[in-house]
Parts: sequence; structure tokens; C-alpha cells
Amino acid sequence: MAEITEIISVLKDFYEISGFRVSIHDIDFEEIYSYPSEISSFCKRIQEDGSVKVNCIKCDNGAFEKVRRTNKVYVYKCSSGLLEAVAPIYHYGILSGYLMMGQVRDGSEANLDYIRNSCKSVFQSEKEALKYINAIPVISPEKLEAYIHLLQVIAEYLTQSNRINPGRENLAEAVKKYLHRNYNRKITLDELATHFGCCKSSIMNNFRQSFGTTVVEYLTKIRLEQAVGLICSTERSIKEIALSCGFADQNYFSRIFNSKYNCSPSEYRQKNMNLG
Repeated sequence: MAEITEIISVLKDFYEISGFRVSIHDIDFEEIYSYPSEISSFCKRIQEDGSVKVNCIKCDNGAFEKVRRTNKVYVYKCSSGLLEAVAPIYHYGILSGYLMMGQVRDGSEANLDYIRNSCKSVFQSEKEALKYINAIPVISPEKLEAYIHLLQVIAEYLTQSNRINPGRENLAEAVKKYLHRNYNRKITLDELATHFGCCKSSIMNNFRQSFGTTVVEYLTKIRLEQAVGLICSTERSIKEIALSCGFADQNYFSRIFNSKYNCSPSEYRQKNMNLG
């Protein structure tokens, strides 16, 4: 408990100095510590829109992936135009998590316009939009550089003190989470082996023993479930739905769908369409 209190205290001090919300994420990108505990009022408001929240998560996960590949601090702007930065944390030389700071803007008119345009569909009026946008802390380029350096110092402190244990659950559970996060893009066993630092046979054997199915079968199940939801709740084309759910070929999607539901995607839509 004392160790957790100390970690939170470090994050709080960083926030008080910089105005950046700062958080620690595990190797599966899940947030485990933060200060403040809640995201900014702006982020909380725009994420009431489900599609905006999906884009935010996708953008942040892309940043974590980049840091995992490069082992370097990564500075970027999120899908809504806010400045973010991520640094790697290690535990006895093994990647154990990520230190993230962000939810600020750079003060330029261009950045302000980008933020306003990116979320204008979320707010009910220009007045409401400005209320939330003006609450976002503004940072100068000079201070940003200083705070990024401080972020690196804190990440190095957490690394040297080995405070953040990877704490990974069993391999099969970790792979399962990864599939749920990334089902909408191409996933290979080679990629999984690289990501989790083990051989393909370990992944395949652990997954089958834990869930009684193969990685490929489980991934297909996730994709089909997502596709069914979109078929029944949207008017998007079958091809578009197939691609958005990770199926590279519409014909293959249709065959797999038919074998599961005994009808084509279009027939399923006719029977179950409910646009409310």
C-alpha cells in the first residue's frame, strides 16, 4: 500500500507542476494508476459519443504500440488534437508498462481550430464547445519540451526502482484481450509471438488449453459477433462491415457467415434489421 501511495504521490506532483493528466498503463494498455483519477472534462464530454471514444482508444493504443516497438518516448496529438506523450517503463529489463501524460493543447490558432472542428458534431452549440475547449490546459512548446524530459525522468525512476511489475495474467488471457482490442485488423500468429515474446506453439497450446478453441477460431467468432451487430443496427454495406470487422475479403466473410448462421449477411439483415 505504501508503494502505491508513493506512486500516486509522484503522479500528483507531476500534475501540480505541469497541468498534464498523467497515468500509468500496464503492458496490455490498461490504465492502472492516474492523477487526477478522472479524465479531463473535455475528454469526458466528447467520449459520450461512442465513435469518438473508439477513435481515442485506437489513437492511444497506436501510441503504446509505437513505444513498444521503438523503446522511446513518443509525442503525438490524439484524434481530437490534444497533445499526448508516452514513455516506456521496465521491470528488471522487461517492458512492464507505459507512463502517459496529456490532455493539453499547444495554444496555437491552428490547434484550436482543429480541436473545434474535430468535435463540433458532439456539442450542441458553439458556446458549449468553447466552454469545454477553453478548460483544456494550454502549454507552450518550451514548457512541453521540459515536461517531456521530466516524464522521462519519472519513467526512469519507476524503471530503476522496479516499481511497476508486469503482473501479466496467463498468456492465453493476454492473447484473448489482444484479440478483442485488435480484431478489426489483420492479426497473424507471427505478430502475436513477437508481441508477447514467445513462440507460436506456446500461444496456440496455451490458448487451446484455456478456451478449448484455436486462436483463429476465436478471432473469427469475435469478428462475426461484431459484424452481426453492425448488420442489425446500421445501413452500412456488407462489404464495408466485413472490412471494418477484419475480414479482408467479402466473399470469404459471406461464406463464414453462412456456415455460422445458415443464411447470407443480407438475408440476416432482412430478418433482423432494427434501426430504431
